[in-house]
Amino acid sequence: MADIIQAIDGPLTVTACSSEDEACEQFEKCNVRDPLWRIKDRILAALSTCSLAEITTETPYQAPETIPMSLTRSANR
Repeated sequence: MADIIQAIDGPLTVTACSSEDEACEQFEKCNVRDPLWRIKDRILAALSTCSLAEITTETPYQAPETIPMSLTRSANR
């Protein structure tokens, strides 16, 4: 799926900047650029594991089993 999406839409981007485009005045000091690029890489990796044949089958999507989670505040605070 990653190849198909990029063939149609061009390179996947999460931000307006890219490693080839250092035109942004914030490029050198941007503290969100690299984390967002890592997210983009993970999206591409996930899309690369899914084929067109998989998404065109009539088998309904099976969500992975979820694990209940609760958050509690530490008594030391």
